[in-house]
Amino acid sequence: MATTDAPLYGEKTLLEWDRLWVRVPNGLKAKQRHLRSKLGLIRCTLNGRVMYIGTAADRRAGIAKRLYDFIRKSPSGRNHYAGRKIYENRENLEVDVIYTGTSFDGQNLAEALKTPMIRLHRPEWNVANAPFQRKA
Repeated sequence: MATTDAPLYGEKTLLEWDRLWVRVPNGLKAKQRHLRSKLGLIRCTLNGRVMYIGTAADRRAGIAKRLYDFIRKSPSGRNHYAGRKIYENRENLEVDVIYTGTSFDGQNLAEALKTPMIRLHRPEWNVANAPFQRKA
């Protein structure tokens, strides 16, 4: 149960959301069509260490599109530091997601959770993209 002193994201605290990560079988090694229209957060880990946290906010194509952006021939998902690192390590990354919904509310919730999750886990590849992360 959430305490009154912890901020809520939807009806859960950050730590409650953090317990909801679900592993994506075959991560970036396969198209994840079953994740179309699902919105939420993406976490990439390498050797057990969180390297990247991001959102998937395209309500039509969802998490599936964002994951595919990292591995397709066109570099559109790799025109930033984290995207390039993900592409370079795609064969070795574990991918987890937190589902926040399929609607505009799910999109907003994913965006609201992104910065606190980055601050909680301090993923190395987000640093070059998010200098705000270094603040307490």
